[in-house]
Amino acid sequence: MEQSYQQQLLQAQIEVQEQTLKHISQELHDNIGQILSLVKINLNSVDIREEEAALQKLGNTKTLVTKALSDLRSLAKTLDANYVLRSKLSEALRFELDYIEQASGCATALVVQGEERLLTSQQQVVVFRIAQEVLNNAVKHAIPKNIQVELGFEPTHFKLRIADDGIGFDLDEMQRAGAYERGAGLTNMYTRSALIGAWFCLQSTPGQGTIALLEM
Repeated sequence: MEQSYQQQLLQAQIEVQEQTLKHISQELHDNIGQILSLVKINLNSVDIREEEAALQKLGNTKTLVTKALSDLRSLAKTLDANYVLRSKLSEALRFELDYIEQASGCATALVVQGEERLLTSQQQVVVFRIAQEVLNNAVKHAIPKNIQVELGFEPTHFKLRIADDGIGFDLDEMQRAGAYERGAGLTNMYTRSALIGAWFCLQSTPGQGTIALLEM
């Protein structure tokens, strides 16, 4: 039993790292790569004979380089294998939501209720991985315009709620068809929640979005 528990936790941590590396790869290509391309274009087009225009382009280039450096520093933090464990849960989720906004154009919001406290390392990894999978499925399948993540902290209670306004689905039908079993899958969400003593529930109605709720 203990071995199975440790294997589940290790698998969850591996999946977190794999997903984070995918995000970083996409961010380097789509965001930082484009910024550096603009820097190159600006520098190649500078004409020192036109002082005012040259100064303006150099100023724009400086702004672009500053943004690229800032983005690289943010990405560098996530390369740490223990990034999720060393960050506040809200910070790790904010990184995920920022990526979703840039990649899909979906508007996101993060609400923290109560005073955020540290979860155990096992709880942090499992909760983050479940949130990551719920968010991935929402973007891939639900086509939402808005996603809201709520974290609720009380002295003896914790709540994670993720809601989207996407197309929704018939949960019973999806389970029968096996269509939701991608990545960690719905079954793993329930199993991993139980590992850390949490209760997990997924609610969805066609045309009315989806709500994922985890409490412990």
